[in-house]
Amino acid sequence: MTSLKKKAQVIIGLPLVVLLLIMLMAPLVACKQEPEPLQIRLSPLEGKVEYQAKDTGQWLKAVDGQLIALNDHVRTRLISRAVLYLPDG
Repeated sequence: MTSLKKKAQVIIGLPLVVLLLIMLMAPLVACKQEPEPLQIRLSPLEGKVEYQAKDTGQWLKAVDGQLIALNDHVRTRLISRAVLYLPDG
C-alpha cells in the first residue's frame, strides 16, 4: 500500500510542478517581446511647425495629427504652436 501512495503522490505532484514551472517562466517569455515604439501625436498645430526624424538632419513640415517617435525633434516658428500628446502608460 505504501508503494501505491508514493505512485499517487508522484502522479499528482508532477502536473503541479509543471504548472509551477510554466507560471514562473511566463514573465520571462513576456519580457523578451519588444515593446511597441512610443508614438507622439502633434495636434493641434498653428502656424509653422516642423519636425526632424532622429538622425536625418532634415526638417519637414508637420501636419495636424502627425505622429513622431521618441528622439525626434519638433520646432515651432514665430507665432506658432504645437500640442504634443503622449500615450497613456
